[in-house]
Amino acid sequence: MRNELLRIAAEFTTETAKDITDNALAAFVRHGAPSAVKAVVDGLFGSGFKVVGSPGHGNWARIPWVAVFNPAITTTATRG
Repeated sequence: MRNELLRIAAEFTTETAKDITDNALAAFVRHGAPSAVKAVVDGLFGSGFKVVGSPGHGNWARIPWVAVFNPAITTTATRG
């Protein structure tokens, strides 16, 4: 998980100068990093949590994020 977060931190500024569409780092924030975080969360707490990452929608976010959600409370960053 550490390596995934370090990759995002190292590449984000450079990659945001490029289009988000079909961008390798954007795909990594959406899929690769959440998979790594989910593996750690599952190992510590079981498989009941949802992990989602976002580099932005249509445009780059100012800050990319990876969130861990407890489905009993919420499954999105905008509710719960």
